[in-house]
Amino acid sequence: MTERMTLTAPPRFHRNGVSGEGFFALGFTWKPAGTRRAQPMLAIAFYADPDEDGARPRTSRIAVLNPADPRETYRGDDFEAQIRQWIEDACATGAAYREEV
Repeated sequence: MTERMTLTAPPRFHRNGVSGEGFFALGFTWKPAGTRRAQPMLAIAFYADPDEDGARPRTSRIAVLNPADPRETYRGDDFEAQIRQWIEDACATGAAYREEV
């Protein structure tokens, strides 16, 4: 499945409130087999606090949806390996924590 995925918005770390659970949000396109057009996708991956755990996943909770129609959701585990790799790469370079200018 990963060969049909392209990162379009790099992972960024967010916190739900002051002391809420941390999560990464990222955008990608996915071209389902047998289709001509790639569709935009949004992934939310819930992780432990990267300051405490080095951005290691606390659980395998990854939600994937079509941002044009949020009712259209997908199994996160179908995309999990590539999403985790993108997050790990962004954490390693520090890009996941940079503020947009």
